[in-house]
Amino acid sequence: MAYRTTRVISETNAMNRDEFVSAIREEIVDSNLSSYRQLFIENRPESATDPYWQEALRFFGSLPTSERTVFFRILRQVTVDTISSILGMLDGVWELKDQEGDFDLLLAGERLNGDLQDEFLAAEEDSPSQ
Repeated sequence: MAYRTTRVISETNAMNRDEFVSAIREEIVDSNLSSYRQLFIENRPESATDPYWQEALRFFGSLPTSERTVFFRILRQVTVDTISSILGMLDGVWELKDQEGDFDLLLAGERLNGDLQDEFLAAEEDSPSQ
């Protein structure tokens, strides 16, 4: 899925933690959900060549309109939960099996991780687009 997002980066041109979290929400959660919404709404199973997508499109097409809204809410929540888990791992909230050491997520020499999961979830909670 190709998409383009324009956003203002801090005056130092180095993305800070807040901008990183915002970019993740915009480019992964919002843009991907928009792409999936468009894909499911605008395509028919016959137009897909991949058996998985044919089945997914047939499933979506069988849903009443009210349940399609729920379907997209579920997709958003699964995306948010997955990103939250990854950010929690980067923050050191939990570790991978056999992980030795801590992650340091650096951008232009500045450490971004530490509170990424909390900031991401707080931003998502405050979002009117849920």
